[in-house]
Amino acid sequence: MNNWVTILTFTYPQEAHLIKTKLQSENIEVFIKDELTTQSNNFLSNAIGGVKLQVKEQDFKQAYLLLKKLGYIKEPKQKTNSFFNNLTKKIPFLNKLSYDKRLVIILVFLTLAFTIPVTLLSLPSSLSEQITNNIWCIDKLVFQNKIYPINSTGVRIITDNDCTETISFCKNGTVFLAGLNTSSIEAEWKITGENIKIFNSDTLGYIYNGLYKVDFETNMIILQSENTKIIGHKKNKIRREKRHKSAHDINQIMQQEKNKPSI
Repeated sequence: MNNWVTILTFTYPQEAHLIKTKLQSENIEVFIKDELTTQSNNFLSNAIGGVKLQVKEQDFKQAYLLLKKLGYIKEPKQKTNSFFNNLTKKIPFLNKLSYDKRLVIILVFLTLAFTIPVTLLSLPSSLSEQITNNIWCIDKLVFQNKIYPINSTGVRIITDNDCTETISFCKNGTVFLAGLNTSSIEAEWKITGENIKIFNSDTLGYIYNGLYKVDFETNMIILQSENTKIIGHKKNKIRREKRHKSAHDINQIMQQEKNKPSI
């Protein structure tokens, strides 16, 4: 069964009949739909979508090309930006491409030019920078699956009421750790691959010494060794300089205490 396809619409039947004659001269069958409705009342033409000039589906391509050649069908002109068009035509390689292709290439270039720097800036800094540029408040210390209460005794400098126990990695390779009803613990640390090695703890070495896997989750840090897990959170940036000074002061005070003659 042949299907009829609308190829043009008109307000009045007379216009459709003019083109019908031209198509029939090329042996193309034509049907005018809704002709009688608009003849009875011209005001109904817009309401029903006008008079439809239809051809059989298999004749559509031939009819379309003929009507285009005769000027009854006009393809809409592509809107172009004259400034962009004139600018890109002066660029070697681009000037040989169509407007559409030039537009796509420029858009891709601008997208990459914006996203690549943003992506690079969003990449995390090195492990050393991440841990030394922050002071970490210790929330939990787990040793051999048992939670230990952290409580440093002796001389301490507390920089914030909500963070009494911290772990501070200094750039000189020294790390200050929380005590377990002992004074603050001093040890050494270094980067080993993607891990951190803590060693030479002055006390509690059996707990703190070891190779730690480091995970960062938003503002949290998780240090996991074979036996020990340390969970903490990052202090605000405005506290960092003050806390670094405090770690240095603690080191000086501890050295002074060690150097005092025993009574």
